[in-house]
This record gives sequence, structure tokens and C-alpha cells, in this order.
Amino acid sequence: MKDKTIRIKTTDNWCSNYNVDEVELSLIAIGSGPQPEYRVCVWGDDDLGMEKDFSSTELKEAILLFEKLKSEGMVSMHMLSDLEFVSA
Repeated sequence: MKDKTIRIKTTDNWCSNYNVDEVELSLIAIGSGPQPEYRVCVWGDDDLGMEKDFSSTELKEAILLFEKLKSEGMVSMHMLSDLEFVSA
């Protein structure tokens, strides 16, 4: 899997945001080897982020979550908390 990162609108202040009202939404592989784990994460322009991890067998679920958030077109910290993201 190739890592994916896009910018998406937000309603929150991520200390700081990109371009006033954007954050980065990413789907990344964690670790190396034949069975990496996966992470969907949202980060502001500094050190505030939220993330959700997936096991090596849950790549499909990670991709579906990334695509769902991408299609929403906007994220908030409250929305991410409801989806079981944790502060990073």
C-alpha cells in the first residue's frame, strides 16, 4: 500500500491549521516487514493530531475510513472522537 495524504477542511483550530481552515488527512503504513499495521490520522500544521490504528489484517477497514472522511469533505475533533480516534 502506498501512503496517502490530502488536505481537508476543518471546523476546529488544530494549533495551527493549514491555509486557515485545513488539516492533513493521511492513511499510512506503520512498521516494516510483511505485515505492517495501518493508521488513519489527522494533523494540523504543528503538533496537534488524532489517529486511529488498524492491525495488519484490517487494511480494507483503514481504507474505507480514509475514503469516508475524504468524501465528507470536512472533519472535526468531535467527529473523530466519535469514530474512536485518539489524541496523538
